[in-house]
Amino acid sequence: NKSVLQPKYWYLKDGVQNIAVAKDSEATSTEGNDVPTIAPLQSFFVQKVTTAAADAKVTFTAEMQTLATATDNEAAGTNANALRITATNAEGKTSRALVAYDAMTSDDYQPDEDAELFLDSNLGDVPMVYTVAGTMATSINMRPTCERVPLGVYGTRDEEVTLRFEGIEAFCGVKLYDARTGQATALSDGTEVSVSTNDYGRYYLTGGVVTGNESIHAADEVSIYSVRPGEVVAASVGAPLREVRVYDLNGRLVARQSSVNRSAYRLDVPGRAVYVVYAEDADGIIHDAKLYVR
Repeated sequence: NKSVLQPKYWYLKDGVQNIAVAKDSEATSTEGNDVPTIAPLQSFFVQKVTTAAADAKVTFTAEMQTLATATDNEAAGTNANALRITATNAEGKTSRALVAYDAMTSDDYQPDEDAELFLDSNLGDVPMVYTVAGTMATSINMRPTCERVPLGVYGTRDEEVTLRFEGIEAFCGVKLYDARTGQATALSDGTEVSVSTNDYGRYYLTGGVVTGNESIHAADEVSIYSVRPGEVVAASVGAPLREVRVYDLNGRLVARQSSVNRSAYRLDVPGRAVYVVYAEDADGIIHDAKLYVR
């Protein structure tokens, strides 16, 4: 169904949301290397191609069916070339996100490469870890480098969670940078770090450069994205932001915040729509982005 559906899907297994992005015969998933199968009576979610007609039909054929045991996917192992991040709260509720290395991909969000964060109402009590590609919070983020990648945990309540990092060898020398304290923690396989949910604009993956000699552009210092429905986030790891303005596509100002010395803003917007965001830093440089807010 390539003309109708994006090559990715979300599914629940043992109370954990898993995601797979499958291109051609290869797959990247939070569960393993192979393309995960969907068991009988197991629910899953897919996403339509934006150009697909409203009445486009999804078909199922016998060739899409396979005989698989319950342990087939578990035997696939962890993803090669993927930094795996697991968030766990005090109650043992868990979510996963991947930052996967592929030299032929883009740092920006690409619908056929990345899988956006899907906030399933059935998992309302689960802290959902994510990284950001372009202006999109993602669960699978395919990148050629791992420089200045915003990282956070969404939760329906504020709480402490533990992040566990595995597959560090996917990127060279990756660190977890805390913009609030200015401290960077070197990550090794199995490193665990305690963070808070909904602490937007604070944590970044940085220094994970495959060749070790890529430059960091000033534009990378400001991130504009959306995680929570009806909310826009603007954050800077460089000069503080002194004003953020949000406009609808008719040019109407719908939200504005300003401060003398502030690195992160959270602005409420009227509802689900595309908005244009202008973030001005303390040096007078304006960073802008167009993004869709759920």
